[in-house]
This record gives sequence, structure tokens and C-alpha cells, in this order.
Amino acid sequence: MLARQGRLNEALESYYRSLSYDSQNADTLLAVAETHQQLGRPNRTLATLGGLDNPSDGGTPPQRMWVLKGLAQEQLQRYDEALESLTRACQQQTPSASLLGQLAQVQWQLGQQTAAEQTLRDAFVVASPEEQTALRQLMTRIAQSSESPRVLSVR
Repeated sequence: MLARQGRLNEALESYYRSLSYDSQNADTLLAVAETHQQLGRPNRTLATLGGLDNPSDGGTPPQRMWVLKGLAQEQLQRYDEALESLTRACQQQTPSASLLGQLAQVQWQLGQQTAAEQTLRDAFVVASPEEQTALRQLMTRIAQSSESPRVLSVR
């Protein structure tokens, strides 16, 4: 509730109180990671998600975890890792247009223009009219780039 009201720091405090009772609660850890992502803290996002990619119950990590991980990695310009995370998210369940748009953005950052264009075509199939506007803008940027963007690798 607090996060939806834009009271992100208060939401974090509440999530951390909850984690003091159950430090392995996946839903709460995802909420903490998402809040850190919204606050522009990609390193904190990744640290929070650290234990979720190998669940102790042997289950599969949720798609949301891979998306958050990929977005944080992209923010840190760790494009190879972001590509892997976003690809995993797409493999888990039918990807949204937004997720496909993020994947295309990372592919483009890595100089994979053809793959980015194909991913954008796939995104248009499932996109709402509002999402199509953002996808068109990305498609225009990709089409206008005559050479691969310079990729800075941060490790």
C-alpha cells in the first residue's frame, strides 16, 4: 500500500520489519528489490535478489525476479548479464510487450541490431496502443543507428 502511494522509504521500512520475522520470504524480498529499483538503487536491487535465483525449496525463481535483475544490470551497464536475465524472464512465461522492449534495448546496446528488431516485432504483436508508441520510438532509434553503440562493460 505504501509503495503504491509513492511512499517508498516508508514501504522499505515496513518490508524490512517483515523480513525480521521471516528473512527468506520471497514475496517480501521481491518487494524490497522492486522498491530499491524504483529508488534508482541497482546495486541494492541485485544484493536483495541474490538469494532468490537458487530457491531453497528447489522451485523456479519467478519471472519478476529475472526482470528486476535484468533492469538493475542494464542500469549498471552490465549488458551481457542483463541479456541473460531478461532472456530467462522471457522463457519462464509469455513475455509482455514491456519486457520484450527491455530485451530489445539490451540487444541493441550489445550491437545485436537484427535480434533487437526481431524482438521489437514480437513485442508489437502483444502490445497495447500505449505500449506501441514507446516501442515505435525504440524501433526508430535502432533503425537510425548505422553502427553498433559503444558498450561500456562495468564489472
